[in-house]
Amino acid sequence: MQGRLQGSQDLPLNDQGRAEALALVALLEPLGLQRIYSSPYQRAWQTGRIYAEHLGIPLEAHPGLRELDHGVWEGAIIDDLLSSNASGYAGWLVDASRVAVPGGEAIDEAQKRVANAFVDIVVNGGLGPVLIVTHKHIRALLLCALQGLDLSAFGAQIIDSQAPSEVPSYQIEALLARIAGLAHTSL
Repeated sequence: MQGRLQGSQDLPLNDQGRAEALALVALLEPLGLQRIYSSPYQRAWQTGRIYAEHLGIPLEAHPGLRELDHGVWEGAIIDDLLSSNASGYAGWLVDASRVAVPGGEAIDEAQKRVANAFVDIVVNGGLGPVLIVTHKHIRALLLCALQGLDLSAFGAQIIDSQAPSEVPSYQIEALLARIAGLAHTSL
């Protein structure tokens, strides 16, 4: 389904995805990873399994890492969505805080879900570095949360690369503090 917005469609990893995952194992080996957490969707889980088998470390699915439900856009050809003003997709990429996913998950709710999943992994995931295998839109939402960026910056945080990126400890600490502050103020 190359060139299609997969979203919450639970599709298996294709041959290209398998090849990309195998090529990235060499980048992961020196990181001293202790555990891998993955979206439960097949394509992410199968990627995580490739890493886990090659690195000899545990793999665990976390439901909070699942991809955004893209509603009526799911399965559509991305170029078609981008070229159609009526779809709203291009506007969503420019400022997801102003354009809703038609029939899909609210972007702010998806960000809360992934931020809480990340905090759960950091707090309860055990000692040592971990790898999170998720989807590009969820990764972009997490990057916004970690950097304290407004959702209007979402589109600029979308990375097509599957290469791992390290999260600096100061961003983790800032996110933990923001979430703790939100929990405290809502009591």
